[in-house]
Amino acid sequence: MTSRYDLMNSSNVRDSQDNESYPDCISVNWNNFTLQTAPYLKYIEQRHISKLWLLTYSMYQRTELDDILLIINNVPYREMMEPGDQFFIPAIEDINDFITKNKK
Repeated sequence: MTSRYDLMNSSNVRDSQDNESYPDCISVNWNNFTLQTAPYLKYIEQRHISKLWLLTYSMYQRTELDDILLIINNVPYREMMEPGDQFFIPAIEDINDFITKNKK
């Protein structure tokens, strides 16, 4: 399973409970995400707002890419989406290529 956290460096800030490092959200350069294939345009349905993994599973047969799709579509929180919003779905090869190049 790969999520955006696999692409982030650890920060110097540590959790007071378990002493684990927080991931550094700005350590991933999302501007380097390139498309070799035109993305698929999908209109968000109500069910995708609360369960975005339904969309990623229908497109990729994987549930863990929902957070990456949010970042690519410049959506900070899925609750900010509304039914009918446009959502671009990149080819899985483009996502895998970005993950491979940036995995820590």
